[in-house]
Amino acid sequence: MNKSKILITKLFTPGPTPIPEQVIIKMNQKIIHHRTPEFKKLFHRIEKKLRHIFQTDSNVLILTCSGSGAMEAAVSNLFNDKNRVLTIEEGKFGQRWGEICEAFRIPVTRHQIEWGKNLSPGGLEKILQTDEEYDAVFLTHNETSTGMAINLPGLAEVIQKHSQALIIVDGISSVGAIPLKMDEWGLDIVISASQKGFMCPPGLAFIACSERAVHAIQKTDQCRYYFDLRK
Repeated sequence: MNKSKILITKLFTPGPTPIPEQVIIKMNQKIIHHRTPEFKKLFHRIEKKLRHIFQTDSNVLILTCSGSGAMEAAVSNLFNDKNRVLTIEEGKFGQRWGEICEAFRIPVTRHQIEWGKNLSPGGLEKILQTDEEYDAVFLTHNETSTGMAINLPGLAEVIQKHSQALIIVDGISSVGAIPLKMDEWGLDIVISASQKGFMCPPGLAFIACSERAVHAIQKTDQCRYYFDLRK
């Protein structure tokens, strides 16, 4: 008599990452209505823990979307066609910053680098020493398409030295996986998502905002509704 075989597979991909058994068990519990005191208490406890993971004293907002939704929120809430921004594109997801900026008709300089290579702090310094002034620089901490991580503190230091630009970071595949110190490195927006270092199912995104970023969010007149971070 042939015994049935159970095929066990593991995903060897950058994400979604395998979900730990204790997370799956927790998901089998009854849901909590989102307007109850019980949920409010849980929500604030999670938000406080997120601050620790992002290494920030600032608020970390939780969005029901993918990481790309948080990227769009970062663009639509801070900039309009009166701004000029710089995207450093070292792979597919760095390019996504440029595509989103173009979709919202924000003047953007898209600095593209050969895939598999990183822009050095010295290289970024040369870019920022031109006559062009930028309101923000968009970076990808870990470029999932190439597996390359940038020297984020070094690049952030150069930006702070040569401009007043906001530092916007895609940390979707880095937060919780490699060191990222938002406040210590002077980052203004850091985003991430549930399906990578957090080892949870896809569907949640996180966006941490510095005081400078909050100020920009309050004054920007860009159209937005579902992703209106002022709410």
